[in-house]
Amino acid sequence: MGFIRAVHKRSIRVPEDVSVVGFDNSYETGPVAPALTAVEAPLRALGSAAVSNLLAFAQGAQSRPGRPLVLPARLIIRDSTSAPARLPALTCPYSECV
Repeated sequence: MGFIRAVHKRSIRVPEDVSVVGFDNSYETGPVAPALTAVEAPLRALGSAAVSNLLAFAQGAQSRPGRPLVLPARLIIRDSTSAPARLPALTCPYSECV
């Protein structure tokens, strides 16, 4: 929400000029205008996995990571994102445009 306020002060419009996505879908994502698009992750499961790994390491487990842990996440689309603008075609060789 701080980022949205900061770009608004610079006359940058959300989502017309820039799209904004948050992480964790906390209760604060809904009441801000525009409503914040967010990734909702299973924070309890993430915390539980972190503590389990820390305890295993403390008990002498190998320091290299085990197999990856994949947890479900959900994208909640609200008003702070829009489709990307169509970019104009480059009219010069790539090395000169950079």
